[in-house]
Amino acid sequence: MKRVRMWLVLLNMTIFVVAMQAQNVVTDWNTIAANTITQEGKISDAFLYFAYTSIAVYDATNSIHRSFRPFYFYGATDRDASDEAAAVSAAHAVLVNYFPDQKAALDAQFVQSLKTIGAPSWAKRKGIEAGVAAAQTLIAERMGDGRKQTSPTTGKRGPAIGNQRRPVICLQRFPGCNSCARSR
Repeated sequence: MKRVRMWLVLLNMTIFVVAMQAQNVVTDWNTIAANTITQEGKISDAFLYFAYTSIAVYDATNSIHRSFRPFYFYGATDRDASDEAAAVSAAHAVLVNYFPDQKAALDAQFVQSLKTIGAPSWAKRKGIEAGVAAAQTLIAERMGDGRKQTSPTTGKRGPAIGNQRRPVICLQRFPGCNSCARSR
């Protein structure tokens, strides 16, 4: 009975360590993304680049596990591919695309991250391919989405849709109601 308990404890610890390793790769690249975005000075758009990075990581790892509906990348990767390598390469590819001035630093962090992944080289290669494919799909889908356009009404950069001031449509027309004349 003691042996069975000991083996169960060891099995649980092993599963926990493996799960934490995958989580650490993602949290490491979230930190790298935060540093990259702030160094570039794109604080107002930070949420956007975090979302792009997270979606690419999600789609890359989901292409291996196929547990959930993908956002953009519907490809199916070999189930033996390294999901850690997929996450690292997806985050790297997105960040290099949107922050090309920091490519050298991102490349160094990419290589370092791959060294810490304890998977066979063929599994890493398949994971890297999945990550790059997921990132490229997201980047292609987001091309021309209005993110870099200037709004004609505010003069600020960002999606033009929603920035215009539209008149309020009054559904309750009664004497004394002047909400129709106001704009939002």
